[in-house]
Amino acid sequence: MQNIYVPDTLNDGYFFQHHYDLGARIHSNSWGNAPGPDPTDQNIYDSGSQDVDQFMWDHKDFLILFAAGNSGDNGEQNSIK
Repeated sequence: MQNIYVPDTLNDGYFFQHHYDLGARIHSNSWGNAPGPDPTDQNIYDSGSQDVDQFMWDHKDFLILFAAGNSGDNGEQNSIK
């Protein structure tokens, strides 16, 4: 299984702005997060989370959505954590 990570350009403001400038007003994402030694590290509010919130605050007509992960206690194929 190959993980998909947060795009590097997210933090420089380019990623969502590019799509917004092209006319998108809904942005759907399904990005992976490789678990570390502490599984709770996946559920933190970090700078990437803040960047997403800030972009939506600054662009009130733009909605950013993320799919729920599937790495819960019942295995990747059987649960959402």
